Amino acid sequence: MKAIKILVLHGHVHGHSTWEKLATIHGGVDLSVNILDDFSERDLELIAPDVIVLSDVAGAPYQFSDIEIQALRNYILNNPDKVTHLLGTYALFYHDELSVRPEKEEYFRKNKDQQRIYDNRRLLPLFGLDERQSYAAVRTPPSLELLIPKTTCDCIRRNCALTDYHIRNFQFSQAPTAGFANNWLSDEGDAIHPALLDKPDTRIEVLAHSFCGESVIFRHVAPTHTAIYFSHMPEYRSGEQGRQLLYNAIVYLMTQGSPVRSLASLCVTGIAKRVAENDPHQKIAKQLQFMPMDLQERIANVLRLKYHYGSKGLLRLFRQTMT
Repeated sequence: MKAIKILVLHGHVHGHSTWEKLATIHGGVDLSVNILDDFSERDLELIAPDVIVLSDVAGAPYQFSDIEIQALRNYILNNPDKVTHLLGTYALFYHDELSVRPEKEEYFRKNKDQQRIYDNRRLLPLFGLDERQSYAAVRTPPSLELLIPKTTCDCIRRNCALTDYHIRNFQFSQAPTAGFANNWLSDEGDAIHPALLDKPDTRIEVLAHSFCGESVIFRHVAPTHTAIYFSHMPEYRSGEQGRQLLYNAIVYLMTQGSPVRSLASLCVTGIAKRVAENDPHQKIAKQLQFMPMDLQERIANVLRLKYHYGSKGLLRLFRQTMT
């Protein structure tokens, strides 16, 4: 079975050991981890990662250059030969040093040439969010409970607490500010607030959330890729449960991510053509071509996973995720 290739870009230094330890978790799927601070689109093409991890980038602190932003967008959105998913954590999108370290106000006042704001909000649309919204670090309780809805796929919480997940190591979460009162959730409390979405029809599923909505884990499904975002920082001094949750999220991306819609249609069309050879009346072929798009995507996803892992590896993977 091929290992899932993970590429960590400009991650927070305190998270490096966690990403490296993920490769040692024995959960049925092997991971290989690369960590880069400097990269180009050519580097992405050569490494060809299955999942790109953007770990608390602005909080590292680091602001992606225009060239790096474009390289990421091009590789994710315009790469028909490779489906690469995203996993982001905490202050990936925006970080103001004074919001978590007010004691440095005097330093920045005297050193006005020093950067204190790191803005990566142009990456928000890759996670299904509107890049015009404002975000900030919000202090959370010492032990923040994340509620995991029953609708969340079991493989995201496999080998973790079945009903909740406690954050104990890092008492901050990134949350929307202006007009949202540090709350990610809609009025109903079970979805991301619609005003935060990049487009009205954007697909985002809340996988876990705190009681007051200041911390969330969500999944965004786009035509080209799938992205999971943790608004807290599970990789910071992560314990066994935090590492397991990150491992689960990566496997979840590979097993649940939707490929390009046109690729799904292409795969189903290919199947239909092969079936047509023994279907003189074209009944089965027509049913395949006009089946619902979500079912087309599932078929294409199974074919992609079979190519990646092989038939025996795919069967083993599904058995692991279903138990």
